Amino acid sequence: MRHPRGSKLPGTSRRAQVVGGRRIAVYEPDSRGHRLYYARILAASLLEMGAKVEIVTSKTALQSVEWQIHLGNLDKVPVRAIDANVTLTELGINSDLHEVSLTLVPDGDRYLVDAVRGRWRARGSVSILAMRPESQAGRGLRPRVWSIAKKLLILAADARPRVRAAALKSGLVKRKFPIRWVTDPVTLACSDSDVRAARADLDSDGRRYWVGVFGAVTPRKNLDLIAEAMLGIPNAGLLVAGSIDDATRALAARALFQLEEAGQAVRFRTSALRDAEFDALIASVDCVVAAHSNEGPSGVVGKAQAANRPLVLAGARSLRDDALSIGELAAWSELDSTAIARNIRHFAAKPSPSRSISPALGNFVDGLL
Repeated sequence: MRHPRGSKLPGTSRRAQVVGGRRIAVYEPDSRGHRLYYARILAASLLEMGAKVEIVTSKTALQSVEWQIHLGNLDKVPVRAIDANVTLTELGINSDLHEVSLTLVPDGDRYLVDAVRGRWRARGSVSILAMRPESQAGRGLRPRVWSIAKKLLILAADARPRVRAAALKSGLVKRKFPIRWVTDPVTLACSDSDVRAARADLDSDGRRYWVGVFGAVTPRKNLDLIAEAMLGIPNAGLLVAGSIDDATRALAARALFQLEEAGQAVRFRTSALRDAEFDALIASVDCVVAAHSNEGPSGVVGKAQAANRPLVLAGARSLRDDALSIGELAAWSELDSTAIARNIRHFAAKPSPSRSISPALGNFVDGLL
């Protein structure tokens, strides 16, 4: 099951010839969501290829729990702290000051306009990843126009001197728009014993059908709808693992209370989780639910699919595309608790599929180099 940290990626020797000996900086000042996880993947992979890697971040990110989880044990990589809100020009000046030949920005949406305007003036190059190439709200003509405009912006930025611009996509779908697409990386750090231990803990008060909601759970993840859907699932349990904000807790409070009153189990694992613990929880549940109001690739969906877990998806068109690509182990619906409940029951009535791990990193690293 494990994808060992430091294990070689496909084509490592070929890529080592390209980056070996170069001074490369990974700039990520924001600790939220998957950002530092991406920084970890890039730094560890580049280090393995022989690059002189450094991580450039903010003081706030350095002091975060997420930093300790994802980067706390990456001892061989030096770290520099700069302002979290530097402009692209300032980032370039900092790059030249430290003789960096390539700066990777895995959360680079805010720099696209400045890149098009020629604000990257450093001697080295910059590689910008747009994590949100699709419109994040609404349907109809306006969001589609916005999404096309964003992709044209990425294309224009990529045409500037010493700038590489790409867009993040789910590994489950194909994209036709002629820009650079980078596949969302999938890693599973857990072992078989990690998964068995996680499942034993869930079953400590009796066998239930466990449904999991994972990651940074904000109002856009619609926990309230999922909890309402769970009211119609007999002998079930709801696991929320990752982080959850106060607004989401408030929105879901009534439905969660009703679940517990009905005798269903509700568990939260929102303290700091190591990568292996988080991944083991995903692989241990009977079904993973992702009901998103916002568009974009989901790392949790990728992990669940790699672990061969049934997926109940709802809302975002990007999740609908994922469901079509995954096939019989995924079902998509609109953001409706009745429809979500119907799809959970569909999988609960079937034998649980075996767990098998098939992680993939190569395209993500290659795409930014």
